[in-house]
Amino acid sequence: MIQNRFSAFWHSLSHRDRIGLIILFTVALLAPFWGGWDFRESVRKETLSGNYVYTYNPYPAYWLFYLYAIWPPTLGYILWNLTNALAFLYALRYWKADLFLFSVSLAAFWNFFGGQYEGFFAAGFVLALQGNWLWGGLGIFLLTLKPQVGWPLLLFALYRRREPRLLILPGILYALSFFVYGFWIPEWIEHILRGYRSALIGSTNISWYPIGLIFLALLFFYRDAIKIWILANSLAMPYYPIYSLATYFTMRSLPLWFHLSLWGFYALAFLFPSLPSIGFLIPLGLLGYEMIKHRKGYENAPSVP
Repeated sequence: MIQNRFSAFWHSLSHRDRIGLIILFTVALLAPFWGGWDFRESVRKETLSGNYVYTYNPYPAYWLFYLYAIWPPTLGYILWNLTNALAFLYALRYWKADLFLFSVSLAAFWNFFGGQYEGFFAAGFVLALQGNWLWGGLGIFLLTLKPQVGWPLLLFALYRRREPRLLILPGILYALSFFVYGFWIPEWIEHILRGYRSALIGSTNISWYPIGLIFLALLFFYRDAIKIWILANSLAMPYYPIYSLATYFTMRSLPLWFHLSLWGFYALAFLFPSLPSIGFLIPLGLLGYEMIKHRKGYENAPSVP
């Protein structure tokens, strides 16, 4: 039955999307043999040791991480990447975005080779928008794994659905975490503040904090435009990495020249180390693009419930 479903799915794809699918899963499978510091040294090692030095996640996240951390490093990393690839695919299919363009994006490659997990947020948002209370609640929980990335998606889903039952599952999980870890929130906040002091100088940061805080006002004026919410948030947070735009790229199919330009920008950063300091121009330009699209009333995506 699984073979028949895959065959039907494969034949439903265009030749372009088939190439994108091959690239997406090839990169996901090969990356664990060369990269993955974030998964190996940060997620896996810290989940198993309980010594959270490089990870800044709410403590319930480590229960999910444990499902991948218990395996040998390379196998766990392969399973991690495959889950992210499937999650990205799920979101791409929902938003009817271009699979090929996403597969060659810098954000997709960075997620797989870095061992990041933005696929969880992309799929979690779709679940939160259209799943029943249980699946939708799982989606809400996934969006809490990186609050600085997931909070606008979480707020948008709750605002649009207005269904309190979506909070039952994440509420239970967080209540259990206080039973297991104690009241961990003050320790977690202190850890975040300490980590951000070093992260702010990182070459992956594209935020425009604190100037970018002014863009949060757009969440009120564009209450039905989640892409604008994401980009405004990316400019406002003290730290927002370039690879976290992967969720945005599952919703918006930008032309190939844009993705090639993004690759070129970060390639030049090896020659000019100060170049990433103007990385905020990336989400700022995309924000202007989305605002123009919104004014024209054009959206190439399913309507949000």
